[in-house]
Order: sequence, then structure tokens, then C-alpha cells
Amino acid sequence: MTRTAVTVPLAELRMKARRHAFMRAQHKNLLIFLLGLLVGLEFFENGMFIFGANYIMGGVDAAPEEFVRAQASYAVGSLITIVLQQRLTMRFGYKRFLLATIVLFMGGLWGCAKSNSIDQMVLARLVLGAGGGAFFTSSRILITLMFPLSERFRASLWYAVCLIGASAVAPAFAAWVIETWDWSMVFYSV
Repeated sequence: MTRTAVTVPLAELRMKARRHAFMRAQHKNLLIFLLGLLVGLEFFENGMFIFGANYIMGGVDAAPEEFVRAQASYAVGSLITIVLQQRLTMRFGYKRFLLATIVLFMGGLWGCAKSNSIDQMVLARLVLGAGGGAFFTSSRILITLMFPLSERFRASLWYAVCLIGASAVAPAFAAWVIETWDWSMVFYSV
């Protein structure tokens, strides 16, 4: 075997390794964006809910004292999920856990949009909180676990940009949605 025959496969292997590293970098960028988007979604929904509270109260025929229960039930659902998070992720893994919480979140959004009374809204917000409560903590944990220290700042920065951006856009978007359609579209539009 000649010397050139040995170096050609090594050169190919090096090129494949560089290509693989580039693909991993693209995959990490997509992951950072998706984790930020997931948290941004929760903050976006909460911002729209708070901004559209008067219209939502009118839609479910609730007084302000009753409506507070809807926000409190979201907090209770979130706390339950956060308390159970470690146990559930150890048993099912983060991928299945996050998929389940996304399904819960979507079910809670649908339930909120379909609510005709404050009691239905409270139950739907409990489900919504059980789904959305995991987004923030899971994303922070996954950034710590999946990114080395040298890449963690960039990941956290994009995470924060998505979170703050969603919070900033939510009131204007909620105003447009309520002005154009009705209060239930606050939930459908998320």
C-alpha cells in the first residue's frame, strides 16, 4: 500500500468530521431557537391573557374576584408540574415529558377558548398551567445539560431574547386579535 492510498481515506475522514461538526452546530442553533420559542410561547400566552382579561371576563361572565381564580389555577397547575418534573423526566425522559406538556398546553388553550363559564375557565387554566409550567424550567435545565460552558452564554442569550420578545409582542397582538375577532381567539391564536 502506498503512502497516498493511506492519506486519502484520512483526508476524507477529516472532511466528514468537519461536515458532521457543522451539522451539529446547525442542530444546536435549531435547538436553542426551539427552547427559546417554547418558553416564549408560555410568556406570550400569559401576556395575551393578562392584556385581554377584561374581554375574557366578559366572555365567561365573571367578576374580577372570580377571574383571579383562573390565574391562580394556572399557577397551581404550573407548580404541580414543576414539583413532579424531576420524577417524570427520570421515568420518561425530557423528550416525552416535553411532548406531553405541549399536548397539555394545547388542550388547555382549546379548553380556555371553549369556556362558557368561569368554572370551565378555571379548569382549562389548570390544564394550561400543567402544560406550560414545565416549559421554563425544562428549557433552562436542557440548556445547562446539552451545551458546554463555552456555548451556554449564547444559548441563554437567545433564550432570553425569545422570552423577552414574546412578552413584548403579546399585548399588541392581543389587542389586534380582540379588535379583529373576539376574546376566544386570544387562545386559538397561540
